[in-house]
Amino acid sequence: MRRTFTALALILVLASAAAACSKQRDTGFPPIKPSSSASASPRPQSTVPVTAVTLIGKGIQWDLSQLYFVANQKVTVTVDNQETNGAAHNFALFTDPNRQLGQIFAPKVDTQPGQKLDYVVQALKAGTYYFECFIHPSMHGTVTVAK
Repeated sequence: MRRTFTALALILVLASAAAACSKQRDTGFPPIKPSSSASASPRPQSTVPVTAVTLIGKGIQWDLSQLYFVANQKVTVTVDNQETNGAAHNFALFTDPNRQLGQIFAPKVDTQPGQKLDYVVQALKAGTYYFECFIHPSMHGTVTVAK
């Protein structure tokens, strides 16, 4: 009888341990989700110089932080304002990395939420330039102009 009781007690302990290990315990914290391989940007960054590019403004940020323009040709920058909070956006271009001096392109009109607007930038020499939204200076990036 004593052997049966010991065997049953051992089986009960092992079964309890197995059950405890197989269940996810509630720690009071949300479960950790595996990181996604998807990019935060809605589209991948291109390193090919272009004469036309679309910048999407959403969540008070641009979808691209690096632009590549073809040297010595006009470039059309289309601002696609996808804001749902009523914020307007625009596009300005500078030679100064702090975007305080050396303004070479200034917007005349803002792009309202739900609108797309083309900003045509004059031909630029090869080099590095800096862009921003005048309304939201935290929305900025770099332009590389190459042949």
